[in-house]
Amino acid sequence: SDFIPMDILNSLTQIPAPPTREQLGPPSKHKKLRPIEQVILTGHRPANVWNYPKGREKLKHLVEQPPCLCGAGKDISFLYDAVQEKQSPEVTKTLEKIPASVEREIQALDGSSQIPDTLLPSEYHIVKNPGVMGLEFHDEKYTTYVHDHEDHLTVFPSMKPSGRQEVLKLKHAMASLLARAGADDDGKELTGPTQIHNLLELVKKEQNIYNVCFNEIIRQVTVECTERGELLADLRRRYSGLLDRIPRQVKSLHQEVIAQRALDRRLTEELVRFKASISALTGELASVKAHDREVTQQAIEAQRNLEEALHESEKNASLLSEYHGLYELQRNRLQAQIGSLTEERDLWGSAAYTLALKVTDKHSLNTAKKLHLCEKAWAKLARHFAIFLSEKDSIQVNTLLLPGILLLAQDNFMRIPAIISLNLEPNNAKRIKPFMICLVFANDSLETDVTIPSQKFISDLSEDMKAWEEVFNQEAERFTGEVLLAREDELYHMNKQVDKWTDVALKVFGRHQTPEGERWPQHIEMKELN
Repeated sequence: SDFIPMDILNSLTQIPAPPTREQLGPPSKHKKLRPIEQVILTGHRPANVWNYPKGREKLKHLVEQPPCLCGAGKDISFLYDAVQEKQSPEVTKTLEKIPASVEREIQALDGSSQIPDTLLPSEYHIVKNPGVMGLEFHDEKYTTYVHDHEDHLTVFPSMKPSGRQEVLKLKHAMASLLARAGADDDGKELTGPTQIHNLLELVKKEQNIYNVCFNEIIRQVTVECTERGELLADLRRRYSGLLDRIPRQVKSLHQEVIAQRALDRRLTEELVRFKASISALTGELASVKAHDREVTQQAIEAQRNLEEALHESEKNASLLSEYHGLYELQRNRLQAQIGSLTEERDLWGSAAYTLALKVTDKHSLNTAKKLHLCEKAWAKLARHFAIFLSEKDSIQVNTLLLPGILLLAQDNFMRIPAIISLNLEPNNAKRIKPFMICLVFANDSLETDVTIPSQKFISDLSEDMKAWEEVFNQEAERFTGEVLLAREDELYHMNKQVDKWTDVALKVFGRHQTPEGERWPQHIEMKELN
């Protein structure tokens, strides 16, 4: 709202005043536009057409996009947030004397504690740019009013005819507003956070100007011919209906094509029935030709792929040989550099050591000699202990990693779960189930048949009972006999072997610590296992 003067806005939104006596008379040869005068806002009575719903319906395009000065509109300014800026009052240059009573009241107000509305600083307050809605009407019995808004133009557009003077005034006003906004000035420097903000600010200014001008032009055209706007709306509706009918026509054409294909399929089936033998031979010949063509195409494609693969392999082989040669050269060069650096390091080390010995002998530095001897002794002692610990660790680890012991333990660990799975209750039930069926059958036979059994039945029952006794003895042996003792003995030996391993591991981990001086995590695990 800082780039649209109020006098221009008022002249574009108010009913033009009638011409004065000085303005009447014959026009002069050279027409000059009079300067824009300050128009005083007065409440004019709106045109009578706005009091009727049908009239408002015909002229609804004049009230859908009213001019707005609150910083928002039907443009692209909603893409970013606008920071709410508070306008500070202008500082008066002259100092006015304040009465004593007023001064005391001001001091009392300043001294009173006030609770702020929010704890956020004012520079972080964000204000959204809302959109502009159309004018809202309030119908009464004999007239219609418009709901007021803070910065919206909440008056009905004027329906009074206008002349060329208003059009020229609007043209010059638009040109001056665009020039003031800098729409045609490419070299104007824009100060904004980003380029998109600069672009949006410029577009917002231009759209506000165009919005005002379009509203005035539409009002002038509508006053002259309302049917022209209705014709444009009808044309838009017709174009929308035309674009809506296109998918329907395509769908109907698709259905016709499907129906035609079904009819062609029926005719083809009838033709095949009349010419069965010829079609069969023709089909076989066509299938053979198609198969031959497909096989030929596959062979050609396979040959082409093989040639490409051979060419690629040759290329890769040559590239690999080149890379190998380059790698060998680089390796030889690095080895030579490492050798030279090692020789230089040894040379400098020996030179420094010799120089230190000579300086020590020259100046009779007994402390340095003692330190040198202590260093050699400590190094020798540390090497001795390191060798001793490594030998002891290797001996104990080798006792753990003997091939025979590992294979035997692995075999036992795999064999025991398999034996346990075989001796589970479901497997035992499967072995006993056939005998249980025979026992139930014999019991039923003895209960139903009260006669003396035959000799054959008695002999069969005796054999079955012997077999049952043998199976039951085997099942009892699994849980109480030598098998159970053997399994317990194997588990005891396995547990003993695991205890030996954990003891050796605890000894090895106890002799070593982490660089931080703490125990290794595996030491705690072995301690839990033991």
